[in-house]
Amino acid sequence: MKISRNELQNYFAVPLPSTGAITDAFTFHCFEIEEVDGDILDVKVLTNRAADCSSEAGIAAELSAILGVP
Repeated sequence: MKISRNELQNYFAVPLPSTGAITDAFTFHCFEIEEVDGDILDVKVLTNRAADCSSEAGIAAELSAILGVP
């Protein structure tokens, strides 16, 4: 699933870290990142996570939990 840092920022009141920091957070906690192109992340959502992370809101919720940011 491709999602940009700017799209994720819409779900947060505070500024998000850099694209590289977001990539590291996802990689070390829950998802593989298949490719990064500028600020666009290609997140590999496995079938066991498709129910809760197959949308922008789901990816943002997961990032919120990882970073501890509401």
